[in-house]
Amino acid sequence: MANKAHTIKQARLELGNISQGLIYALIKQKQLKTFRVGGRRLVSDEALTEFIRNQENIQAASEVEQVA
Repeated sequence: MANKAHTIKQARLELGNISQGLIYALIKQKQLKTFRVGGRRLVSDEALTEFIRNQENIQAASEVEQVA
């Protein structure tokens, strides 16, 4: 069964092994949604997918602007 919630470390790996500082910056800037269970901060599959889609959309828009 696939994880529905990921630790910060697992989420970092899912996002291409980004740095710990970068993932916490994304969380602080509210670009990556998290939730808490007890004292643990977790990232849902849905939040990871949403973040990736947003990044793809930003990149696509940037590429269109460069062509125009």
